[in-house]
This record gives sequence, structure tokens and C-alpha cells, in this order.
Amino acid sequence: MNPAANGIASQPDFLSRGIDMKLNLLRRCAFAIAATIFLASLALGQAPGTGAVKGTVYDPSGAAIQNARVMVSSEATNAGRMTSTDATG
Repeated sequence: MNPAANGIASQPDFLSRGIDMKLNLLRRCAFAIAATIFLASLALGQAPGTGAVKGTVYDPSGAAIQNARVMVSSEATNAGRMTSTDATG
């Protein structure tokens, strides 16, 4: 039966395949963009900390203490670091 005889217009097969290919390409591009944004956000979350602690250790008389051992820790992660003061305390 001829679809044009019933008043139904149909597209040739090569046009419908072209539309399907364009939609498929659009879906792949959208997925690639979403994946790139997701992976970039993960990478940025892994950036090393650049924080710093600066200060001087004093004894009760107010003099700076040389070679004092200082422990700094994070309350959030319980990660710690030990260091010693220099000649200026």
C-alpha cells in the first residue's frame, strides 16, 4: 500500500537515518561534556592544601624557645604534622 495515497507523507529512509545519526551524535557530545565536567570537579577536589601555620614559641619569661617540637593537627581529619622551631623560636 502506498502511504502517499492515504495522505500520509513519509520521509525517505536516508533522511530518517540522518536525523537519527544527528541525535546520536548530540547525545554522545552531551555525555562527553557531562563526563568532562564531572571528572574535572573530581580533579579540583584533590588539589593539595596550601595552608600554613606561622608563629613563635615562648617560654613563661617571654623568651623564644629554640628547637621546640610543635605538633599541628586537623580537627576535621585528625591528620597531624610534627616540626621543630628554628633559632628564632
